[in-house]
Amino acid sequence: MDIGDLVEVQSKSWQVYKKDSRVRTLTLLHADGTKLEVADDDPEVIFVASPIKNWPFVALPRKPEKSGPIVSIQRTVRGRVLELKANSGWSLSDPGRAGGSVFLNPDLKLKVGDILVAKYHDGSLSRVPITKTFGTMAQKRQRLVEKGQEADSSLYGILLDD
Repeated sequence: MDIGDLVEVQSKSWQVYKKDSRVRTLTLLHADGTKLEVADDDPEVIFVASPIKNWPFVALPRKPEKSGPIVSIQRTVRGRVLELKANSGWSLSDPGRAGGSVFLNPDLKLKVGDILVAKYHDGSLSRVPITKTFGTMAQKRQRLVEKGQEADSSLYGILLDD
C-alpha cells in the first residue's frame, strides 16, 4: 500500500497517511482526525482504492490559511443536497495539511458543469466547479502529450498542470 491509498479497518474507512518501511508499519488517518498505526501486512487492513492514481481531481479555489481544512463536500442532485462521505466519495491529496487537490470518486459520475460545495473548518463555503480539465493523473498527462508538451512525470508536476 502507498501513501494516499484508502483502506478499511474495523468497518471504518481510513487513508494511509504515513508508511515506515524500516519497522513495516502504516499510519492511517480517519476523516475525524483519528490516527491508527498498523502493521503493513495486517490482514484486517483491506485495500479499497488508490485515489491518487485512479480518481479524477480538482484544485480547491480557496486558500487554506484563511479557512482551515475542508470538513465536508456537498453535491446537488435533482434539487437534493447530498453530502459526500470523506474517504469514499472524496479524498484530500494530503490530509495532513489544509488545501491542495481533492480526489473525487469516479462512481459519482461528475461531468463538466457540475458544481460541488466545499465547507471549511471555519464554516465558510466555496464553490468547486467541474471544468474541462477534470480528470485523473494519467488523463492530464495524456492531454499534455497531445498538446506536444513534455509531461512532468512527478505527481506534484501533474497537480500543478492546467
